[in-house]
Amino acid sequence: MPLFSRRPDIENLKAKRNTRGLIAALEDVRVRADIRVAAATALGELGKARKVRRAVEPLIGVLRDKPWRTRAAAAEALGKLGDARAVEPLICTLQDRNWLVSLAAAAALGELGDARAVEPLIGALKHCEWGVCVAAAGALGELGGLGEQGGVRRAVEPLISALHHQDWGVRMAAAEALGKLGDARQAVEPLLHTLQDGNWLVREAAAVALGELGKRGEVGGRDDARQVADALVSALQSDIEDVRAAAAEALGKLGEVSDPRAVEPLITALMDDIEDVRAAAAAALKRIEGRRDTPAHRTRRRPHLVSRSRGAAHHRSTG
Repeated sequence: MPLFSRRPDIENLKAKRNTRGLIAALEDVRVRADIRVAAATALGELGKARKVRRAVEPLIGVLRDKPWRTRAAAAEALGKLGDARAVEPLICTLQDRNWLVSLAAAAALGELGDARAVEPLIGALKHCEWGVCVAAAGALGELGGLGEQGGVRRAVEPLISALHHQDWGVRMAAAEALGKLGDARQAVEPLLHTLQDGNWLVREAAAVALGELGKRGEVGGRDDARQVADALVSALQSDIEDVRAAAAEALGKLGEVSDPRAVEPLITALMDDIEDVRAAAAAALKRIEGRRDTPAHRTRRRPHLVSRSRGAAHHRSTG
C-alpha cells in the first residue's frame, strides 16, 4: 500500500519536523523528481539533530539516483547534516558524470571538515569544469581549520597553481582559500603577483588573503612585510572601491614592521569618496594605534594617530 495517497506536502512535513515522512518521500521513486529534491533539501535544512541522523543512509543511497538533481540535492543535504558516514560516498561523488553533482559534493566535503577529503579535493582542482574547481578550492579553504595534522598544507602548492587558472572565478577562490590555510608563507609572493590580476574580484581576494596571512604572522621577515605593505599601499590607488577597501583593511592586519609604510596612505584614504573605504582605513588606523599603545612604544611613538584621523575626517566634512 502506498505511503502517500496523494502528493506529499514537503513544507508541512518539514514544519512538523517529520523526518520519517521526508525520508519516505525521498525514497519513493514513484513521486516526481522535484518532490524528492525538495525532500532532500528539507532534510538538510532540519540540521544536525539526532532525529535527523536517520536520514544519512537514505541520502547516501540517493547519491546513486538516476536524476542528477536528486543526486545534487542529496549531496548538499549530507554536507549540512555533518555526519562522517557521508565522507567516503561524497568523495566518490566528486567523480559524478554530471559536474553540478560533483560541485555539490565538493562543497559538502568542505562543510564536513574531514581530513580524508583533502587529497580528493586537491585532485578536483584540475576538474574540466571551472565550477567544480571553484567549489574544491572553497572546500580546501574551509578545511584550513584542521591545521597541520589534517594534512591541509598539501593543498598550498596546488592552490598557488590555481592562481594561474584561465577562469577568474577559480583564481579568486584559490586566493580566498590561501588566506584561510595555516602556514601558507610560500603563498605570499604569488598573492603579491595576483594583486595585479586583470579581474578586480581576484585582486580584492588577494588583498584580503594577504591581510589574513599577516594577521597570523605568516607574511615572513621584515623585508617581506615591507614588500607586502608597499603592494597594498599601491592597491589603495585602485579605481575599484572594493579593492581599495580590502587593501586598507589588510594594511591594518600586517603588523608593526609594515605600520610606518601604512600610516600616511591610510590617513589619506580617510578622504576617499567611498564610505566603505573610509571606514576600512579608520579601522586599520585604530588597529595600528592599538599596537603602538604599549609600554614599549609610548616613549617613541609618532603623533597620536586617532587625533590625526579625526583631523582628516573633519577636513573632508568641512572642505
